[in-house]
Amino acid sequence: VSTTGRAWRFLYAPQLPHTDEPNIEEQVKFVLKNYHFDTNTIIVTHSLGGVAALKLLLRLHVRVAMVVMVVPPLRTEFLDGKRRPPLERATDWQFDFKNVRDKASSFVVIRDIHDRVVPPEHPIEIARNLHAKLVEVAAPESHFDCPEAATVLATESPPITRPSAARPTSSDEKKTVELWSRRLSSLGIS
Repeated sequence: VSTTGRAWRFLYAPQLPHTDEPNIEEQVKFVLKNYHFDTNTIIVTHSLGGVAALKLLLRLHVRVAMVVMVVPPLRTEFLDGKRRPPLERATDWQFDFKNVRDKASSFVVIRDIHDRVVPPEHPIEIARNLHAKLVEVAAPESHFDCPEAATVLATESPPITRPSAARPTSSDEKKTVELWSRRLSSLGIS
């Protein structure tokens, strides 16, 4: 994320529909209908949003700037051993990593070293398959389930991608861009 220099990049952090009973295809259609993607777009996901991004990218007609996936699962096996039938039904859990790689200039996968939900091999395998930078951190709360993550990942009014010369217009957009800029910079991601 860059808030300095010539280009501004904006992030999508949409509230996806039916998160209690997710249907990834429905969520992908929602995002495609409600958001514009261009070469300056950075997509930031949390958990199952990473799965949606892997499906979404294949449907885009443009290569986005970056995809940052925070604690993404790869399969429906979780550390707590609980079955999650809604997640098992959410998608086919098959990913075309080779073609997904071509849909973003860079990928970053963030793994919480103390995650109690997603097994460590999931984000590691996703990073390897995407040729992504893997960032391993200790989240403030397991699985990034904390107020700071909620503030960033669940904005009420997600920023809209604008041409690269545009500036954010609302104070919420400015705060979101600044927060993500600081957070990603602190992780060594630019």
